[in-house]
Amino acid sequence: MSNFANVQISARERFNPPPPGYPPSMSSAKDDPTLDNVMIPTETVNPDHHEHAKSPKHLNDDELAKRAEHEQALVDDAKNGDN
Repeated sequence: MSNFANVQISARERFNPPPPGYPPSMSSAKDDPTLDNVMIPTETVNPDHHEHAKSPKHLNDDELAKRAEHEQALVDDAKNGDN
């Protein structure tokens, strides 16, 4: 009989045992993570949902026109590239 008879064997080792002469892994069920091991955050997070992608909540008309022109140029380039 093996000297390692009192060591718990994991399910992985039951189906894929170590080569002869090697002991089973020394991990046991007590090493498995539990919810008791969860870290407790030490800092608070205050998300700012008022702005998206670092742009102001309300854009002025000039900025909107500039973005619309840029988007239209991208659409036109994509249409011309398909021909």
